[in-house]
Amino acid sequence: MGSALDDADTLATAMASLHSNAHYLNAIARMAARREVVVTEPVYSVQGLPLLLPGQVLDGSLRELLGTHRLQTSLDAQLSVSDPADTSALYGEVMRLMEEHPLGRMLAAELGGDGALLGRALRQMHWPAQARFKMTLMQDQLPVLFEHSLLMAMVALFLAIRAGWDEGQCTRLAVAALLHDVGMLYMSNAWVDANYRLSDRERAQLAAHSITGSMAVQAMGAYPFSVEDAVLEHHECLDGSGYPRHLMGDAISPMGRVLMVAEVVSAFFGKYTAAASQRLSLTLRLHAGRYPAEHVAPVLGLLQHASSTAPVVSADEVLRDCQAVATVLRYWASCKRVLPAQWQAQAGSRALMWMDSRLRALEVSLAESGAHSRPQEDWQQILEQMPDSVAELGLIHREVLWQLGSCMHTCLRRWPANADSPSEVERALWTWIHSSRKVLEQAGANTGQDARHDPAPPS
Repeated sequence: MGSALDDADTLATAMASLHSNAHYLNAIARMAARREVVVTEPVYSVQGLPLLLPGQVLDGSLRELLGTHRLQTSLDAQLSVSDPADTSALYGEVMRLMEEHPLGRMLAAELGGDGALLGRALRQMHWPAQARFKMTLMQDQLPVLFEHSLLMAMVALFLAIRAGWDEGQCTRLAVAALLHDVGMLYMSNAWVDANYRLSDRERAQLAAHSITGSMAVQAMGAYPFSVEDAVLEHHECLDGSGYPRHLMGDAISPMGRVLMVAEVVSAFFGKYTAAASQRLSLTLRLHAGRYPAEHVAPVLGLLQHASSTAPVVSADEVLRDCQAVATVLRYWASCKRVLPAQWQAQAGSRALMWMDSRLRALEVSLAESGAHSRPQEDWQQILEQMPDSVAELGLIHREVLWQLGSCMHTCLRRWPANADSPSEVERALWTWIHSSRKVLEQAGANTGQDARHDPAPPS
């Protein structure tokens, strides 16, 4: 965490802002209208003014009670809530998911007797009042995210058990997995609505949720740095394409490496109802350099034992997607041909170099999967001669189209267009993005990704 925010004053200011975060306080107020929330210790403003007194039962008027005052400390340790998400409740929810959820059933079957180790890690983990309160708030206000966090913890512990981690390591990993998305409580929940178009500011805040979450965990003062770092790193990738710090390889902590894989696995099973296992397997194989092989291998073994029905897809749809991928890559080759000599030294070249590395990696993945660009008549012949390959080729090209859209979105977020005086390099890049987005839209691909719980988060 220290490497992300090295300046002590900046960190202190950021931590203090969590105490009076409007979105977080509004979420507590909404929960107080549904559950009994009681003040257990006096709550003071930064000026020392008492705002809430012990024994006071809160309701939806919490924001009016606090007014515009900034708080000395977080409310987490000064409030109690009925039916909290304590270790017993979390254990019960995990047992339910192992019986009812497709991913949970797969994990239970794969773990067998080792499932007891998973349960023991959950029951024995250090789980103070602040952690209980945050998870209860998530359960009440963001139930989909609450279930995602439970599944994330289950997958992470499965990977840790397969890697031979001891019980102390497993309990700390369970905490990091359960709390990995608490940063989402500190921002607008508009992202829950899939039809809502996030503003640039909201999208940036969403992309920064791992930083906010790590600070929230640090503010508890209950866990070692390894837990804070793992929360911060759960969207990083080995090849540097993750976020928020774009770390590479061994710069990512051992727990962070587990969480990055567990995040992708649990996100796929939350996002897809059809052929989640097949889609996930393809993604992990297409992006072998993005995730640690030692943790991908147990996941692929898990998925091999899953019975999953491939989604119905027509040969015409696959041909359309193959052509869309080929067209976007052809546009990119044309874009690079018009660049001036020594373009890497021009203003704005960093974005284009980043995009070039991403697209080269995609082309390598396509070639390794046997789905590299071919003339349409060649694809037609392959699909006619090998009808069993239609479903897998369809999934591969859907994933690549998604990745292309994700790269465009990420590029625009990290390097906004310089409208006043764009360089020749910038003009070429934005022209390519504009043209390629049209191709993806015609193919029916989603090019407007947000940094939510997408299967392969943008960097």
